[in-house]
Amino acid sequence: MHVAAVHPGSKASNGTTPRGHSCLTGADDALIEVTKHDDGARSARVVHATDDADGDTFSFRLDRVDLGEDEDGDPITTPIVEETHAADAANATRQRVTGNEATALRMLDSALLHHPQRVFTDDGTERHAVHIERWRECFYRDGKPGVSKDTQKKAFQRVCDSLLNKQRIASRDGFIWRPDTG
Repeated sequence: MHVAAVHPGSKASNGTTPRGHSCLTGADDALIEVTKHDDGARSARVVHATDDADGDTFSFRLDRVDLGEDEDGDPITTPIVEETHAADAANATRQRVTGNEATALRMLDSALLHHPQRVFTDDGTERHAVHIERWRECFYRDGKPGVSKDTQKKAFQRVCDSLLNKQRIASRDGFIWRPDTG
């Protein structure tokens, strides 16, 4: 059985966390954020998934197809999905990074320098990557003294989600890399 819930995201999370009670994501198998860009393109990003790569992004456009008319003469239409190149969505969502995000990217670069691993992306490209836990360790090490682990964990998740949304990092099978570098 499959149950899908469509729900708006909160403004504070830039749409990556559903509004309302936490039970919405408490037992979900996947959370997919769909974003409409200024040019009409759309992207669907896997925020988290039990059996899939977090951060994967799929770009598409919706086109309307006329199917005819109903008995009253009203048009019958349906949307169809046309896949587009990821670069279209990347250009549409490329935004400036915040100070905390810039710090996280420096920590990612440090982790990539000291703990590099090679991974293959979906298109077969080989990339320098680091396991997300290595990046998290670097992020925590650079944290402010006296800040609780729970606060650090939430800050890391927010930064990670935001950088994925801005397509400044990419992810597959628990590995993170910078898409704009080799």
